Amino acid sequence: MEHSEGEVCDSGSSYPICKCGSKTVIKTASTSKNYGKRFYACVNYLNEQNRGCNYFKWVEPEICVCGDRVMSMLMEWQNELKSERAMEIFKCKLELAEYKSKIEVDAANFEIKLQRVETEYRWMQLKFRVALASFWCLVVVLMCFRFSNGLATRLMLSS
Repeated sequence: MEHSEGEVCDSGSSYPICKCGSKTVIKTASTSKNYGKRFYACVNYLNEQNRGCNYFKWVEPEICVCGDRVMSMLMEWQNELKSERAMEIFKCKLELAEYKSKIEVDAANFEIKLQRVETEYRWMQLKFRVALASFWCLVVVLMCFRFSNGLATRLMLSS
């Protein structure tokens, strides 16, 4: 039968009776070493001012030597797993930093290439415009030459 924290035992229950003759209740430990373990305590158990009865008895029996070794091994394995996990996380962070720097270098190189191509494009546009202007100037000169040549020929024939 489950009992909540601080529940008083019935007169016919198997709860122990305190040395002062009072009934006991089940409480739950909140210390880091015994967190969650249940214990019997006098209804007049120590209060915040350390006044009252100090009767105390664990509800669950103590762990045997074999169980204690198993718990120690499990705790050791847990710590090893935490260390391995921390190492894996560290390796992943290093790998991520390497990828990030490679991407940043690639981005910088791409930016340089892009600027080079843009400069080359602007230079080609300028050359095209100069060539186009030169072409139109040549067309105008040839047309003027043809007009002036035809005028000169007419003038020579008329004289």
